[in-house]
Amino acid sequence: MYFFVFIIGSIIGSFLLCSVDRYHTPILSRNSRSVCSACQHKLAFWHLIPLFSYIILKGHCFYCQRKLPFYLFCAELFASINLVVLYIHHSCLSISDIFIYLIIYLILLLMSFFDYLYLYVPDFLQFCFLIIGILYNHINGTTYWSHFFMCASLSLVLLFLDNPWIGGADIKFICISLLYLPLIKFPEFIFMASSLAILFIFSSLHNNKNRQIPFIPFLCFSLIYYI
Repeated sequence: MYFFVFIIGSIIGSFLLCSVDRYHTPILSRNSRSVCSACQHKLAFWHLIPLFSYIILKGHCFYCQRKLPFYLFCAELFASINLVVLYIHHSCLSISDIFIYLIIYLILLLMSFFDYLYLYVPDFLQFCFLIIGILYNHINGTTYWSHFFMCASLSLVLLFLDNPWIGGADIKFICISLLYLPLIKFPEFIFMASSLAILFIFSSLHNNKNRQIPFIPFLCFSLIYYI
């Protein structure tokens, strides 16, 4: 069953990554078939199998042999691992609860991909994250409102400060995440996300020395682990 969930996660990740990647393209182009970004050759279906195609093709285009971005593979793997973690923690819930968790999973994936590709997250996704957080509190009978409003006050202060270490989207995400977590888990949540981000920084120093680090993907993984 875990393998099936893993495959479903990779398919979802591949679809959402493609959607986010085409976010700034003209509407007509969004409905066209996938092509190689280098040679513009239309890709066959077996070139688009999540994870496996990248492995089979050894990370290169079948037609022009240009190297494909490694983040394509990482994004699909990221989506798969997150869905497996969510399944391990919540597989025994009711259908309605599972539906809520799946919506949370999809929103977190979209925010992760936006932050990685564009280093920003659209406000409508943050708003959806907030609304689902309110429903999450209602369904689970939790009362995290005091934590949320406390962090919201702090976030307003941080948003007005010129802080080079953390972006506005990160601050809003951390604030809203307190709707999903008890305060006692919050330090662990931040510690895991920060540790993963530091590991990512050290592993990518030789590739992208001047690139800003997207923090939301690590926050998303940490949140999925702790909710």
